[in-house]
Amino acid sequence: MVEIRKTLSKLKPKIVHFILSIDKEGKPSGMVADWATTVSYNPPLIAVALKKKGFTHKLIQQSKEFVVSIATKDLEHAISSFGYVSGEKIDKFKKTDLKTLPAKKIKTPILKEAKYNFECKLNKEIDVGDHFLYVGEVVQAHENSKKEILLNFGRKNNIRIFGTR
Repeated sequence: MVEIRKTLSKLKPKIVHFILSIDKEGKPSGMVADWATTVSYNPPLIAVALKKKGFTHKLIQQSKEFVVSIATKDLEHAISSFGYVSGEKIDKFKKTDLKTLPAKKIKTPILKEAKYNFECKLNKEIDVGDHFLYVGEVVQAHENSKKEILLNFGRKNNIRIFGTR
């Protein structure tokens, strides 16, 4: 018999998503997540699963909005900071020198170097075990046509392997 969690973690490759939101003062923070997907075209909805203990989930609960940014090779250097360090402790944007642009319809900024940015207003929050599933209505989409999507192929010898599509 195989261990379920270990087997689920082998479902690769996965698109690397940056999930961004803002605090009460409008300061952005975010995280990297594998678990994000389109769940409806009409209305356009994206769902993201975030750990209950995380800082980004608190920001989404407060602001009622978030951005899903699809990573490119240009964002690979920021994955560790956005994936393993809490935004309560550091300013991830300063640490990684990520560039943002103003969003069109929400207050959370978008990532300049992302392949796609989806501006979302919180539609629904669902408790799903050790995560919350946030369903956002996409109110604006942006495309950077010259960039390729960054994929997470998993780990080999405890080192993450990334590639583009």
